Amino acid sequence: MFVAYENAIECIRLVKPLVALIAKHDANLADQLTRAASSVPLHVREGAKRSGRDPARLYRYAAGSAGESLACLDVALAWGWLAPAQCAAARAAFDRELALLHGLTK
Repeated sequence: MFVAYENAIECIRLVKPLVALIAKHDANLADQLTRAASSVPLHVREGAKRSGRDPARLYRYAAGSAGESLACLDVALAWGWLAPAQCAAARAAFDRELALLHGLTK
């Protein structure tokens, strides 16, 4: 089992209901969050199958997408479309993903 991949999938599970809530206010932000969150496991899995310098590059892309996902949640919080308690678990999962990816790029 690849922990970074499994956690990335868990991030999607946790953010899925939040995307639906955000979409009621801003379909573009909901789409951006969907694309960013989906990009994380895709890059992680691709990086796991590469060699040389490619894995670290792909893990950095995944980290960028995880950070973008957190920014989308921050924007929704700032607009008042989500409450902090609603996105606490998703934020924690993305933070964990960033920590895992940091370890994979060093």
